[in-house]
Amino acid sequence: MIEEQIVIRFLEQCNDYAHRSIARKKERGEEDDITQWKSYIDFNDHAIEEIKKGELRHWFEQSSPDPPTQSVDLEALEHVERSTWLTALLSPRPLSVFATKQSNGEWNLSTITSCMHVSTKPPYVLASFSNHRDGEIRDSLRHLRHQKVGTINFFSGHDDVLNIINIAARPLKFDISESEQLSTDEQPNMHGILKQSVAALEVEYVQEYDMPDAVAKLVLLRAKRAWYHHIDAPSFIPGLMCQSGIDRVGRMLISDPTLITSHYENIRGDDAPTT
Repeated sequence: MIEEQIVIRFLEQCNDYAHRSIARKKERGEEDDITQWKSYIDFNDHAIEEIKKGELRHWFEQSSPDPPTQSVDLEALEHVERSTWLTALLSPRPLSVFATKQSNGEWNLSTITSCMHVSTKPPYVLASFSNHRDGEIRDSLRHLRHQKVGTINFFSGHDDVLNIINIAARPLKFDISESEQLSTDEQPNMHGILKQSVAALEVEYVQEYDMPDAVAKLVLLRAKRAWYHHIDAPSFIPGLMCQSGIDRVGRMLISDPTLITSHYENIRGDDAPTT
């Protein structure tokens, strides 16, 4: 399990720190606390050994969830509760920063999670843009309508990008650029790519759709260029920053993956044998 490796690495780093502390105390002639540090190291070593042997595997395993036996009418719920339900069920999903160009050439930044890949040929991405609480259209959608281009930045789950996400998520007046509030090191480049991003997708506005009785607009975007640190397509991006549940931001699930490949099989009849 990946979780086990993380705990082992953490305990090993604790022991490295303890060994350095012992060395410093010996240099200063402070021998009284060394015994406690050695006991601490022995305890960690014992825990590491038990984890490696699999004796603590049950600590990392999740119990089977209770089956769903209750239901709620989503249409009858208030907005916040309905959003909480939908977000809990339909996540995690990547939390990205969408850079769109203003008429003056400055980059507008906004956070977006309602975005998914819907076609490979042509390469299409579908995104949902709701209005601000005051009813105003999202700046990103306005810029896409006029400038037709944008860049979706993806991040790995590290604290140094939280400032960018906070700034991008904060609603500002239409003529104010979020990028102006970033430091020089955080500014997007000429392609709208933030240096802190782990990958990016340049997109082009195609068209948008109204949804019945909904304020949000569905926008079809054509993916033009993918940016990564090498040219080979990754099977996945480790530690991707995601939203999981309502307003919860963090790294993508770290559990060991299980590969499901049945969707590659040929179409068969109901009476075809299973393997």
